[in-house]
Amino acid sequence: MRVYIMTDLEGVAGVTNFVDWCTPAGRYYDTAKELLTQEVNAAVDGFIAGGATEIVVADGHGAGAINPLLLDPRVELMRG
Repeated sequence: MRVYIMTDLEGVAGVTNFVDWCTPAGRYYDTAKELLTQEVNAAVDGFIAGGATEIVVADGHGAGAINPLLLDPRVELMRG
């Protein structure tokens, strides 16, 4: 099974407003990016457990919100 995940910071659990969390100058921007990456990794674990053989993750936040150093190595990351 192939899985495609589309992400964006505005949908992450714990992200409560745009200015503080979703802009590069926001005081919680780095935390939001880490939370997003952790959510993606949790989803990847579930998809793999469910039989996924290929997972592609699209980082939909223009400035790049997924931390590739923390991202599960079993996925392919798309940006742009």
